[in-house]
Amino acid sequence: MRWFLLIGLMGVSGLTLSAESYHIQGGSSAEQENVRLFLEAQQFGAQVSQADIHRQSLKKTQQALQALGYFQSHNQIEVSGPADSRRIDVRLDPGPSVNIAHVDLDLKGEMTQDPRFKLLLQNHALIVGKPFHSGQYEALKSAMNQFALTQGYFDGKFLHSQVQISLAQHQAIIHIQYNSGVRYRMGQIVFADPDVPRSLLTGLAPFHSGDPYQADQIVEFSQALNQTGYFKSVMVTPMLAHRHDGLIDLEVAATRKPSDTFSVGLGYSTDLGLKGQLTWSHPWVNRFGHSFSAAVEGSSSEQTLETEYRIPVTNPVNDFVALQTSYKRELENDTDSRSHQLTLSRQWYIDPQWTPTLFYKTLYEDYRQGHQSDSTILFLPGFSLTRLRREGAKSDPVSGDLISVTAQTANKAWLSDVNLTKLVFQAKWLRSLGRHRLISRTSLGAIWVDDIDQVPASMRFFAGGDQSIRGYTYKSISPEDQEGQLVGGKYLATASVEYNYQFASKWRAAVFYDTGTAANDLHHRLYAGAGVGIRWLTLIGPVRIDFAKGLVDAPDSWRVHFSLGPDL
Repeated sequence: MRWFLLIGLMGVSGLTLSAESYHIQGGSSAEQENVRLFLEAQQFGAQVSQADIHRQSLKKTQQALQALGYFQSHNQIEVSGPADSRRIDVRLDPGPSVNIAHVDLDLKGEMTQDPRFKLLLQNHALIVGKPFHSGQYEALKSAMNQFALTQGYFDGKFLHSQVQISLAQHQAIIHIQYNSGVRYRMGQIVFADPDVPRSLLTGLAPFHSGDPYQADQIVEFSQALNQTGYFKSVMVTPMLAHRHDGLIDLEVAATRKPSDTFSVGLGYSTDLGLKGQLTWSHPWVNRFGHSFSAAVEGSSSEQTLETEYRIPVTNPVNDFVALQTSYKRELENDTDSRSHQLTLSRQWYIDPQWTPTLFYKTLYEDYRQGHQSDSTILFLPGFSLTRLRREGAKSDPVSGDLISVTAQTANKAWLSDVNLTKLVFQAKWLRSLGRHRLISRTSLGAIWVDDIDQVPASMRFFAGGDQSIRGYTYKSISPEDQEGQLVGGKYLATASVEYNYQFASKWRAAVFYDTGTAANDLHHRLYAGAGVGIRWLTLIGPVRIDFAKGLVDAPDSWRVHFSLGPDL
């Protein structure tokens, strides 16, 4: 790895600046590159003389070579041309390099016993016999300081650091004396706002009092506080000035959100068309951290109204009880449904990746599916288990996977109209290598019931659309009745594989193949769609435009699919 050090770069402001082009010859490519970095950082006014430019450029060239261990260089500079297009020719003669003759590392304190610090020293080793590189020397000291700050060695300091250079012998002797002191441990969490539910929010911390200090855990704690929905802004800082007895307390400065927050959104997808959303959030119902939210969404084919009252148990992010209500009107293809749900759920976490949920749902639905009209009430106990692993930004992760399993059952024994059990499994997988990206997903589902006509329309399986099988319209794949109207299926199986290639900083090209079906038997034929697409990377996730062609029992025309959001 090559290191470059720019020392004492200063910009000179002026009303009018000249333009210089640098032409560098001689030396190695690394030496030329570092010299160019130093020279191009210069700024000259249009009135600066060629003699001054020559003198300053020669000085910068010498500094750039000294940073790489060449202290006896003999370089030539020629300046020509008018002020608006000056040409500066540089010929390098680095001379002999100054090599490292001895490295004296005198390290004391608890940090010297830390295996990660020992690895740091190996990665930044100053090797005897190699040219002295001031960039590597400064990088070692900087890495030591950074490690001390992020791992809790707050008393660490350099007692002595010096480089002795002998030009006559072309040698450098390095002396570094450092004492890290003790490693501090986590102390108390102090909230600047005394009215927040301290015991509830401290449960979000990934550490306990007495654990060794780690800066990345502070960042994780701050992110968890932001995810509660209670605060507009959160800052967690170590109270360095008040450290005591080997402990470092943390101060949480958080600005609460208003008691009521309203937001309006507008979106579009090929499946649902233009969609609007209005949400109301009441994050602080009481001093126990209860919260309430409501949302209305509407498109030409679907309208929903949802409310949620959340009661945190140990923390409000992933350990809570929720009471949810919803109303949904769906008018899509051969479906006309009005459903009402009341759900009591208990969510907690096994570890940061696995999230189990137990729920008890009451569903009343009045629907028409094809020529069948009916109304049904079901009492559905169930559970779900989700695991999400993701690396990189949430809006555009570089790798990860998602697994989700949901099971629910109804029975006449507890006053449901129908005996049924529904199981859904979903998985998604994402990996990136340089500009290349591979995405795969699958959805599997089954309903155990005597007759599909007994199942409410909202619980039946359909396939087709942006997130299912592209090349077909939304929910257009399912068994049909004798008159060709969709009735929905007992079983669902879809799979997709997609390859992306990033050809510009904000753009990817895509090619994909989707397959699957929704059916009432396990031997039904599979539908398939394939196509190409474009991805525009935004702060809220990729904007996807796909051109897809159905390959089995589909119109000859291509379909355009538009969607937005992260891949995971």
